[in-house]
Amino acid sequence: MIGKFRRKIIYTVVIIALLSGAIFVLKDSFNDNRDIQKKKELQFSDEIIFGWITDIHLGDNNHDDKLVTLGDDAIERIVPKMIEKEAEFIVNTGDMIDNFHKSHDEVIGFHREVKRLFDQYSLKTYYVIGNHDVQTNTKQEVLNVYKISDKQYVFQEKGVTFIVLDQQFNPDGSSYDAGKYYIPGSIPLGQLEWLRQELEKAPGKVILLTHQPIFSIADEDGPAGEIYTHNGELLQNILENSEKILAVLSGHRQASPEERRRDFGGVKHFILPSPIFKNTRLSYGIVKISADRQKVEFNYYMDENHDKIKIKYDQLVEECRGPEEKEDYYALQELAQNNWQEFQKIKKAFDKYGNTNFRESSEISEIEKQQLRDFEDYDCYRKYLEARKEFIGY
Repeated sequence: MIGKFRRKIIYTVVIIALLSGAIFVLKDSFNDNRDIQKKKELQFSDEIIFGWITDIHLGDNNHDDKLVTLGDDAIERIVPKMIEKEAEFIVNTGDMIDNFHKSHDEVIGFHREVKRLFDQYSLKTYYVIGNHDVQTNTKQEVLNVYKISDKQYVFQEKGVTFIVLDQQFNPDGSSYDAGKYYIPGSIPLGQLEWLRQELEKAPGKVILLTHQPIFSIADEDGPAGEIYTHNGELLQNILENSEKILAVLSGHRQASPEERRRDFGGVKHFILPSPIFKNTRLSYGIVKISADRQKVEFNYYMDENHDKIKIKYDQLVEECRGPEEKEDYYALQELAQNNWQEFQKIKKAFDKYGNTNFRESSEISEIEKQQLRDFEDYDCYRKYLEARKEFIGY
């Protein structure tokens, strides 16, 4: 009897052990399958390709000595090139518009025009707010135009997390909306904590999008200078303590070739210059993220005819002015930019009276006559206008 009882106990123990082992194996198998499924979700068979543009400054007419094309022309010439290079979407890292001497309504109209120009293409565009974007309008007005839910936000593209920061704050943490203007970026402590949390939540690698660069890329050892991010070191520390950052993409600065790709503390920093200025005509980027989402590549492009057109433009400009006339030449340029109607009036007088007879005209003032004298070589003046139209766009 006792022997039978012992055997039952032994059988029971063995059965329990077998069941426990089976449950453990099933649980382990379930966990393995879940891990495999999670890995599958983060793996893609192809790379990510996206276009990058920045600092379009639509409405800018205050930098004629540097400008070569206008913002709307830049958009309509660059986006088709991005599509040709198989970009899947576009990131725009800020300063969509410019606002020198412009009214509130006129500037918000520039924002609407930027949105319209990008919307005419099939590629989705993600926007970052730049310092010029909120110099005249409030942040909320700008967000409404671009249909952005918040100033800082997160979006996903094929397993990669993109985090957009809002640096348009004063050093004391106050936001600079409409008139409160501080050129360097600054990030409030609350937004830095938000960034930490978003990095923790991100399921895979991360691209950080900012307007102002975090560091002065020309300075290999230290933090940002006047025109970058006021508390960039705090931000950089967060990035260095995360293993998820693929790269930081920024605009704002007319970066030299040496400045466009740098590495700080194991974090890649890329800076893209504006497409509207003389030395970086029609600049844009194509960014590629590898299929395993572990590598990022920044390819920089600009107008393939830039050097040829620039040489022609510079030659004609030099022909039209001697060293002693340089100040007068720039004075006429400034008049053309700041008072177009007045400039057109002088041009009309020049067309009518030629090189000498305008001096005798009673239809134009002595000031206008002097301005005409500043550029007496009429044939050269016409060549300059033609070259300017080809190179600058208007």
